[in-house]
Amino acid sequence: AIYIDGNSQNGLIVTNCRMEGNSSYYGGAIWLNPNGSSQIISTVFIGNNGQNENGHGGAIGATGIGMVYISQCLFNDNTARHGGAIHYLNGTLRWWDEH
Repeated sequence: AIYIDGNSQNGLIVTNCRMEGNSSYYGGAIWLNPNGSSQIISTVFIGNNGQNENGHGGAIGATGIGMVYISQCLFNDNTARHGGAIHYLNGTLRWWDEH
Protein backbone atom coordinates (compact mmCIF):
# COMPACT_ATOMS: atom_id res chain seq x y z
CA ALA A 1 0.00 0.00 0.00
CA ILE A 2 2.78 2.50 0.95
CA TYR A 3 6.46 2.41 0.00
CA ILE A 4 8.86 5.18 1.13
CA ASP A 5 12.45 4.93 -0.11
CA GLY A 6 15.71 6.32 1.26
CA ASN A 7 15.42 9.57 -0.69
CA SER A 8 12.59 10.81 1.54
CA GLN A 9 13.84 13.38 4.04
CA ASN A 10 10.40 14.04 5.55
CA GLY A 11 9.32 10.50 6.41
CA LEU A 12 5.63 9.64 6.59
CA ILE A 13 2.66 10.41 8.83
CA VAL A 14 -0.25 7.92 8.88
CA THR A 15 -3.19 8.64 11.20
CA ASN A 16 -6.57 6.94 11.68
CA CYS A 17 -6.23 4.52 8.76
CA ARG A 18 -7.19 0.92 8.12
CA MET A 19 -4.67 -1.21 6.22
CA GLU A 20 -6.22 -4.56 5.34
CA GLY A 21 -5.31 -7.40 2.98
CA ASN A 22 -2.13 -5.91 1.51
CA SER A 23 0.93 -7.92 0.55
CA SER A 24 4.50 -7.14 -0.46
CA TYR A 25 7.98 -8.58 -0.05
CA TYR A 26 8.95 -5.55 2.05
CA GLY A 27 6.24 -4.67 4.58
CA GLY A 28 2.80 -6.03 3.74
CA ALA A 29 1.09 -2.66 4.25
CA ILE A 30 3.93 -0.15 4.78
CA TRP A 31 7.62 -0.21 3.89
CA LEU A 32 9.74 2.64 5.28
CA ASN A 33 13.34 3.45 4.46
CA PRO A 34 13.32 7.14 5.41
CA ASN A 35 16.06 9.48 6.45
CA GLY A 36 13.54 11.54 8.45
CA SER A 37 11.07 10.57 11.18
CA SER A 38 7.82 8.73 10.48
CA GLN A 39 4.69 8.44 12.63
CA ILE A 40 1.98 5.78 12.53
CA ILE A 41 -0.87 6.66 14.89
CA SER A 42 -4.28 5.09 15.62
CA THR A 43 -4.09 2.79 12.61
CA VAL A 44 -5.48 -0.74 12.23
CA PHE A 45 -3.51 -3.44 10.39
CA ILE A 46 -5.46 -6.61 9.55
CA GLY A 47 -4.50 -9.57 7.36
CA ASN A 48 -1.43 -8.06 5.71
CA ASN A 49 1.38 -10.31 4.47
CA GLY A 50 5.12 -9.98 3.95
CA GLN A 51 5.23 -12.30 0.93
CA ASN A 52 7.31 -15.38 0.24
CA GLU A 53 9.92 -17.16 2.37
CA ASN A 54 11.92 -13.98 2.96
CA GLY A 55 9.06 -11.57 3.71
CA HIS A 56 9.87 -8.70 6.08
CA GLY A 57 7.08 -7.30 8.26
CA GLY A 58 3.54 -8.54 7.80
CA ALA A 59 2.12 -5.07 8.52
CA ILE A 60 5.18 -2.77 8.67
CA GLY A 61 8.72 -3.26 7.42
CA ALA A 62 11.31 -0.57 8.09
CA THR A 63 15.02 0.09 7.88
CA GLY A 64 17.24 3.14 7.62
CA ILE A 65 18.66 5.87 9.75
CA GLY A 66 15.35 7.57 10.53
CA MET A 67 13.10 7.14 13.55
CA VAL A 68 9.68 5.47 13.45
CA TYR A 69 7.07 6.28 16.12
CA ILE A 70 4.10 3.93 16.52
CA SER A 71 1.20 4.75 18.83
CA GLN A 72 -2.23 3.30 19.56
CA CYS A 73 -2.24 0.86 16.64
CA LEU A 74 -3.94 -2.53 16.36
CA PHE A 75 -2.24 -5.49 14.66
CA ASN A 76 -4.31 -8.61 13.87
CA ASP A 77 -3.59 -11.61 11.60
CA ASN A 78 -0.53 -10.10 9.89
CA THR A 79 2.05 -12.65 8.73
CA ALA A 80 5.64 -12.72 7.48
CA ARG A 81 8.71 -14.89 7.90
CA HIS A 82 10.49 -12.02 9.69
CA GLY A 83 8.18 -10.03 11.98
CA GLY A 84 4.52 -10.97 11.73
CA ALA A 85 3.44 -7.45 12.68
CA ILE A 86 6.66 -5.38 12.44
CA HIS A 87 10.15 -6.01 11.12
CA TYR A 88 12.61 -3.21 11.88
CA LEU A 89 16.32 -3.08 11.10
CA ASN A 90 18.64 -0.19 12.04
CA GLY A 91 17.46 3.26 13.07
CA THR A 92 15.18 3.71 16.09
CA LEU A 93 11.70 2.31 16.66
CA ARG A 94 9.63 3.90 19.43
CA TRP A 95 6.34 2.52 20.62
CA TRP A 96 4.23 4.73 22.83
CA ASP A 97 0.70 4.49 24.12
CA GLU A 98 -0.92 7.65 25.43
CA HIS A 99 -3.96 7.19 27.64
